[in-house]
Amino acid sequence: MKKKKIFLIIIFIITFLLVLYFIGMFFFGGKKISIKLNSEIKSKLISLYEVNGLDEENVVSFEYITYTRSRTCVLKIKKNDEAKKIIEQNPHIDKYLKLKLFGFPYDNEKYMPYYSNECCCFYDDDYYYLSVYYGGSDYNKNISKYFWELYNNE
Repeated sequence: MKKKKIFLIIIFIITFLLVLYFIGMFFFGGKKISIKLNSEIKSKLISLYEVNGLDEENVVSFEYITYTRSRTCVLKIKKNDEAKKIIEQNPHIDKYLKLKLFGFPYDNEKYMPYYSNECCCFYDDDYYYLSVYYGGSDYNKNISKYFWELYNNE
């Protein structure tokens, strides 16, 4: 009887913590909004992020990501030698960091460009993620403004 009671208390505690986690994810974990890309949008993004010379087919997605009060726009680019050369020449990128497997405590945290003034380049085995905070310099503001123009026109 005592073992059964302990087991039920442990199950209750685990269930309670999971419920708290999912409530936190709903309110604080953030959201992702993606834009459907076409050739015109891709070429404009290449220009705004100043990765000129990048092939449009290398641009995979453009997303607005939030985490608590932080907001960022992320351009996802296929990883290859051409993209690497172009990204390394971008004067606005001031950090190059390996993308974490998991964000703590919520997944959107891993895209936040902490300690970066303008743009942070995250990378994994397959992609580059050019992450720009919402607001800040004119470079950042132009990218954020373009995202909302696209979002409002969809």
